[in-house]
Amino acid sequence: MKGIPWSSYSPKPDVAWIWKSICKLKNRFPLVFNASVWSTSSAGYYVSSGYDLIRIHYPLVPWYKYTWNAWSVPKHTFINWLIAREAMRLKDKLFQLGISQDAVCLVCGVDVETHIHLFHQCHYIKKILGMISVKLSIHFPSTAILPWIHSKPLSKIKKKVTIAWIQAAYYMVWIQRNKVLVDGALAHPNRVVHDIVSMMKIRCMFWLQNLMSSNDKEWIIMISS
Repeated sequence: MKGIPWSSYSPKPDVAWIWKSICKLKNRFPLVFNASVWSTSSAGYYVSSGYDLIRIHYPLVPWYKYTWNAWSVPKHTFINWLIAREAMRLKDKLFQLGISQDAVCLVCGVDVETHIHLFHQCHYIKKILGMISVKLSIHFPSTAILPWIHSKPLSKIKKKVTIAWIQAAYYMVWIQRNKVLVDGALAHPNRVVHDIVSMMKIRCMFWLQNLMSSNDKEWIIMISS
């Protein structure tokens, strides 16, 4: 490489494969190897700044604030993310692909199994969310619950906790839907809510370790009782 600028350098055929890979990366992301990008910055180069330069910057989606909730159980958050993106393999999609013989909801057996139906309109999720609404002393709307909670004049703690409970409900409905598919059995909504309450009691004890107002603390103690 002596006397050859890095930007125009090409490896010889007999060099190691790892060196060829590095050179391919250089050709793929030329801006990253341009020292002038960070020469004016006192911080210099960081991996995060390099990644931020080469990644595609998509616009922020409106549901990110109530999907990525650090107070929720991670697996619940992941399922909620798939629901928000309508990326679950429900029967409406499977039917279009020729994998399923029909598109009827596995839970209610009446309507077409879509994301909107299974997680918002089905009588099963409505009963579960209705009982959770009573438990949390918050009256939910019939549709778009998570955006509604995010827009309500509630404390940040109450918003995070409420969203965590709803994400748990969506996760449990997904589990029950799959149990119908595999075992042909569906748990009663009361049983599902009981499991959600038992699960979230543990989270409530964890949440109480955070700094919060006395009102929020009393509310969390109340919903965990």
